[in-house]
Amino acid sequence: MVLNWTPEVFVEVFTSTVILIAIILMYITPRTKNIKSLSYIRLALFFMGMLFTLDLLANLFLLTLLSRISGLMLFPSAMFFAIGINYTIKETSNSPILIIVIGLGVLYCYFAFQPGAVGFEYNGGYLNVNWIGLYELVGSIFIFFVGSASFYWGLKTWLNAPFLIKREALIFFLGTVINGPLTLIIYLFYYWNPIFILFAYATTGLGIVIFCLIILKEPKLLYILPFTVNRLVVRDREGNPLFDHDWSSSSLNESIFTAFLNTMQLMSEEVINKGGLLDIKLEEGILTLYESELISVGLIASKYSKLLRECVVQFTR
Repeated sequence: MVLNWTPEVFVEVFTSTVILIAIILMYITPRTKNIKSLSYIRLALFFMGMLFTLDLLANLFLLTLLSRISGLMLFPSAMFFAIGINYTIKETSNSPILIIVIGLGVLYCYFAFQPGAVGFEYNGGYLNVNWIGLYELVGSIFIFFVGSASFYWGLKTWLNAPFLIKREALIFFLGTVINGPLTLIIYLFYYWNPIFILFAYATTGLGIVIFCLIILKEPKLLYILPFTVNRLVVRDREGNPLFDHDWSSSSLNESIFTAFLNTMQLMSEEVINKGGLLDIKLEEGILTLYESELISVGLIASKYSKLLRECVVQFTR
């Protein structure tokens, strides 16, 4: 059998390889392995990597069935991107966008197995198996959704990042710009000249590698958006201060706040058992109080957060 080696196949080998390597690194690295929002992003990237892998095999062996299946990978990729980004920003997987993506995905699956959904075309003098008609149209909508969503995520992360990780947030944002707007602009030129698809594939892989590597280096980028931390107080079991830092220009009187914490520390043993968490709604946010065997931790944040509660517990270990 003569294999159909084309420039598109070579570029897709690069793109699929770097995406799958990035996924493996994010999974085996202890700092990022158990982050829930990142698990959705990993799934989205996995299906994107499978898209490029199946598409390169379809072009290499000129198999129309693999081309149909490769396009279908856009549906779960877009769905998990919607879930992951929404969970990072709002700590919930539900959103109106997700409903639209699922509805469009059902229609996309129907188009995938209709006659004429894929076909053989010569691009730049090379024979390729390409998506055609409505199947290509809906696939392009998914591509633009993923690129736009990743750019929005990167922009919000960069704008809301604290000073200490602003540089990492900027690199993360640049990765999403390459993977998002830059790739989408290049992709539009594909309809003018098919050669541009090669550059679109390359920038997709490059952008994903950049924002994955910076997340591996600084996982706190995933903790920026759901809340704002205002103050952290750590005391021993006798009430002696061990650490106190205020990130906000709070108007709360220091003596009142200290007396409040002392009272809550005494009351907490009656309200919660050792090792438990107590959330108290304040005018300026939510006070999360945690009692361990050795210390008490009080944390004031802008709003309730499941992720923040988990971080408080991990902080004491």
